[in-house]
Amino acid sequence: MTKFTVVTNTSPEWGTPEGNLASALVDLYIPKDGIQGNEYVRAIDDPQFRGLAFHARIPVFHVGEILILDDENGRELGYPGRKPSKWYIEVEHFDDLDEAVARSLAVQEEELAKIGENK
Repeated sequence: MTKFTVVTNTSPEWGTPEGNLASALVDLYIPKDGIQGNEYVRAIDDPQFRGLAFHARIPVFHVGEILILDDENGRELGYPGRKPSKWYIEVEHFDDLDEAVARSLAVQEEELAKIGENK
C-alpha cells in the first residue's frame, strides 16, 4: 500500500539549519571564444580552469510537495527515491489524493503568507 505524503515544514528552525540541504554538482560554463562567443565549454574541461570546483547545497524537499511513498521502506516511488524520515522536515500522510492536494495547497498558501510578512 502506498501513501500520499505532503511536506509541511522545511524550516531551518526545525531540526538543524542544514537539515534539508544536500550537496549538488555545479557546472560552470564559459564562452569558448571569449566574451563574444556563442559556444560554451564546461570550465572543468578548459585547461585554464582545471581544478576549479564549486560546492553547493540545495534543498532536498519543498513545502507543499506531494510524495508517493512505499509503506515498506518509506521511500518515494521512482527516482530519486528520497526518504523523508532521513531529513529534518515535517510531513503529513494521507490515504486519499484529494486530501493530500488540499493540504498541499494550504501549506503553500501559509508559506507564501510568511514570505509576504517578511518583505
